Amino acid sequence: MPCCIAGTPKQSAAQWLRLVLLGLIFWFTGSLAGQPEKTAPRDLLDASISRAAEALTALLKADGSFVYEARLDGRPVKPQYNLVRHAGAIYALNMFEARWLSPAAKWDIESALDFLKLNVRPLSESGPPMSAVLASWRGDGDTVLGATALGVVAFLTAETRKQSGDEKALIRNMGAFLLSMQQPDGAFYSRYNFQHALRDDSFNSLYYPGEAALALVHLFSWDTSSEQARWGDAARRALLYLAETRALDQEYPPDNWALTATRAFFEAGVPISEDERAKLILHAERVVEADLLLKVEQGSDPVLSGALTDTGSTTQTSTRLEGLLAALTFIKSQSVIARTKQAIRPAMAFLLQSQIQEGPLEGAFPETVIVDPQKHRHLFVRIDYIQHALSAMILYRDSNLLAE
Repeated sequence: MPCCIAGTPKQSAAQWLRLVLLGLIFWFTGSLAGQPEKTAPRDLLDASISRAAEALTALLKADGSFVYEARLDGRPVKPQYNLVRHAGAIYALNMFEARWLSPAAKWDIESALDFLKLNVRPLSESGPPMSAVLASWRGDGDTVLGATALGVVAFLTAETRKQSGDEKALIRNMGAFLLSMQQPDGAFYSRYNFQHALRDDSFNSLYYPGEAALALVHLFSWDTSSEQARWGDAARRALLYLAETRALDQEYPPDNWALTATRAFFEAGVPISEDERAKLILHAERVVEADLLLKVEQGSDPVLSGALTDTGSTTQTSTRLEGLLAALTFIKSQSVIARTKQAIRPAMAFLLQSQIQEGPLEGAFPETVIVDPQKHRHLFVRIDYIQHALSAMILYRDSNLLAE
């Protein structure tokens, strides 16, 4: 696996990032002195989406894996890989290919899915009729729920892929693993340990339950066999668990995957009572309100203005945009809807202005827009930074906010 990409621009990342940031923020959102915001021109948005997709596919290697991380200055990075983010990158490319009908993207998706399939292995204790399998590096002692969950999503959102009978069985068996990881109350174990053949409760991921719920919703929509109701009920219990436990704790973390899964759940028509529906909507509204508390007001900082975090992280803004845009399709509170729309436009402006404009990593997104000479995190690009930004931009394009 290549550990870096050489030949970056001669001028420093700090210089051109700041120029791009300051130039685009005035053009895209209006002046920081309080003039009315301008709507994002569709051609600007489309160009940014295309560049992001090209940046992601440019990192695809011959074996179907991605160059996981690179630096803008071309220096080496630590070799590592993550199947959760591999599957997430495919999901974002599937969103792009479904709208742009790109033959090149379709080929790249096929290659990345084939690589994912090579890293699916059986759960030894399971058996017919659905022998559970999960996405995991062969030889690793444990695996995480999110790899299989987003693996299912990656397969089932590849709309043009022709699935063989064996692949359909594989997907169902991946779903069987998700069911095996769900607890009676709807919660999930986040990790599975192969060595001891047990579900590990020592680590609880914020995002994996929402990813698993999203996978189960896609299985419900895809599988019209006698198992369909089982997928839907598991998704329902997963989302209700999140809604009910967070209501008890009065803590609503920025869980974009839960909001994405809730949107998919409603759109798929999974059976649910009106009381349960109300709980899911209220949960989404509370998560959205918590996200809105994190936004950086326009005018407070020319670099961070509009971001949904004060850390400078592009991905934290991207993921929160994904959640806000998903929730906007089903939440009911007019006050929350209005404040969400007001936050989305400057947040999208921040994201667009953060995109790398030139060099071999053109179209990608740095970890942060804050230049830190000590940690150099502003020089790092990773596949999930691109994935989430690409998804957020596509969701924004799909929304009616461009026309308002």
